[in-house]
Amino acid sequence: MNVVDAVTSAVARVRGEVLAPEDETAQIRAAIGQLPGVELDSDNHRIREYAIQVGVGKHFKIEVELLERVGSLELAAAPVVAAFVPTAEGYVIVRRYWACPGEMLVRVDGSDVRFTLQASARFRVDMKRLFEHGLYHPYVRGFYHWWVAQPSGTIVLDSWYALEPCDERERERQATMIDRRLAERAAR
Repeated sequence: MNVVDAVTSAVARVRGEVLAPEDETAQIRAAIGQLPGVELDSDNHRIREYAIQVGVGKHFKIEVELLERVGSLELAAAPVVAAFVPTAEGYVIVRRYWACPGEMLVRVDGSDVRFTLQASARFRVDMKRLFEHGLYHPYVRGFYHWWVAQPSGTIVLDSWYALEPCDERERERQATMIDRRLAERAAR
């Protein structure tokens, strides 16, 4: 199944059927949830390396802009925007974690996943590259926004709308925090 085509078709089908715009978001979520292999995690639908979110709010547009900005950095930890579809009330965003094609993403928080040396090294390089471009991801402080691709072990993050400007002091603080988190889950 081509995930982007399936999602955009589901959105188009619902948009053609819904009479009241206020019902659209819930019906689009339901239609995406019925696609083969899709699982619901919090407010995201997930299938393999894709995270699909339906909703309202300016953070969707902000995230699209930020992901476009960091796209040239080729961060394995960051997704690309595979689709951004407007709806009557908001948007559907399809994120694709390009560094782990066809793999299942497992949330680090609440699991017993471990980080390989190779995955940890790549994650450090990614975060350093982000720092060098004056940005940091504030949600590296805890594991709730961390995911690991199975079987490769690639470490990815969600919630890229939260990126913030990074000065030298914050860069050092973040690097220390990242090292601490990676050490907590290092493969034994």
